[in-house]
Amino acid sequence: MNQRIKVSIVGSNFINLITLTLWLDQFADFDVLGTTGSSEVVNAQIEEFAPDIVLLDLAAPGPTAISRLREMKALRKPPAVLLMHQGTSEDLRGPLINESDGHIGTESPLGDLRDAILLALKRNAVIARYPFCPVAKAG
Repeated sequence: MNQRIKVSIVGSNFINLITLTLWLDQFADFDVLGTTGSSEVVNAQIEEFAPDIVLLDLAAPGPTAISRLREMKALRKPPAVLLMHQGTSEDLRGPLINESDGHIGTESPLGDLRDAILLALKRNAVIARYPFCPVAKAG
């Protein structure tokens, strides 16, 4: 049995938070840990519940988007961060694109969200390195 993907959602629109939660709840592979309108609260949620991914609406109130993203990535166990934004991907330039694990427009169909989450998790994955790997020499 596959482990469920733990999700936290940060957004400024209460209706969008509920919609995303209900939509993700219909999939057996997602477990929504919580929603909030505050990046400070989500940092506490990350420390307490260790979500695999945070869906971060760039319209959420608080510090600038890049500050919020960097705060999350600086935590002890940083999750993948998927940015949700209005407009086109060309609007996201520089550090936001480079330091996040993915992005999706708020106008995108909900069906695309599942794929975007899975892709962001792959980008955030760390490849395990083995300190000792025995090698047999032929001959």
